[in-house]
Amino acid sequence: MIVFPIGERFAAIAITAALFDARITFITLVVWGCVAAAYTLTGRLMRSLV
Repeated sequence: MIVFPIGERFAAIAITAALFDARITFITLVVWGCVAAAYTLTGRLMRSLV
């Protein structure tokens, strides 16, 4: 789930939109997208160094 595919993205939107306002939903998407990008880029960098 950390790479944030489309199903998990829709789930995050649905849950945060139901429980909070649009600002929290947008912040959640941006933050989780950054975490996913950092995780993916770190993994690719480590594989390329080995």
